Amino acid sequence: MIIAAALSLVAIQCEAQTGAPGAAETAQIPWYRFRVLGLFDDQSGLPVEGADVIDVLSGNSVRTTSTGTASLLFLPDGGGLVRIRKIGYKLQTLMVSIAPEDTTPLTLILERVVELPAIATIDSAPRYRSSGLRGFEARRQMKAAGEFMSEAEIRKDEGRSLGTLLMAYMPGVVITAGR
Repeated sequence: MIIAAALSLVAIQCEAQTGAPGAAETAQIPWYRFRVLGLFDDQSGLPVEGADVIDVLSGNSVRTTSTGTASLLFLPDGGGLVRIRKIGYKLQTLMVSIAPEDTTPLTLILERVVELPAIATIDSAPRYRSSGLRGFEARRQMKAAGEFMSEAEIRKDEGRSLGTLLMAYMPGVVITAGR
């Protein structure tokens, strides 16, 4: 009993003497939470630096260091679904447990990809239209009185003169020469 008390006193003195900022917070985190992930290249065996390690549920993430390692401290107790992403490597998703019985470091081999998947882009930005043009478009879409030409129809025949274009698309239009 005296030995246990002496050991605890030495531990308290050592912690107080280090004076390291955050030492008290580190002491409150359970030891099993400090699980580590290591990523290595499948061809060279070298560590993979700068890979994103993402908790799919919360979106929290960390990047691997120059040694290819990342701390999984950001995962919640119990663990979660982790996605590993690095350009030039195949995307990996796996379940990682954070529990007292699962403390061994994880080592993953990332497979290089020769061809990256195609990315589809969609133009979703609104186009600016003046108030006069917005009114024109509203009347054209309602099919109100009169004849309207869409922008696509006008662009299709861009090389033609306005008179020729109007005669082609507007029934009953007659163009006369003169002032």
